Amino acid sequence: MPYEAKKSDIEQIKLWDVTDRWDENEVQHKHDSSKMEKPLRGISLFTGASGMDVGFTNAGIRVVAANEIVPYACETYAANHPETKLLKGDIKDYMESFSEGDADIIFGGPPCQGFSVAGKMDPDPE
Repeated sequence: MPYEAKKSDIEQIKLWDVTDRWDENEVQHKHDSSKMEKPLRGISLFTGASGMDVGFTNAGIRVVAANEIVPYACETYAANHPETKLLKGDIKDYMESFSEGDADIIFGGPPCQGFSVAGKMDPDPE
């Protein structure tokens, strides 16, 4: 028998709906890089077409370098982010070029090894 939500369940969910409790101007101010003394610099790894980079940029991070191994993702990234140094190919080929202080944050979205065509395609987590 499928679960049917009761009125009390829905009321409880509404208690957790925070969208009506935040001031959008306040949130914008917290993430407005023009209000920061010095924007944080980030390096993006496993960049893909830049979805995660867009989020970090919207949060006020200036992405100074990005790495991606897939050629068509590199083309997309370069077209949309000409201001960012794009390191095309295997990250191992670039490790020596990084120095302490190049960035304040390093972020990335490595592929899921079990399901990514870049991985082993083995869904067994072991």
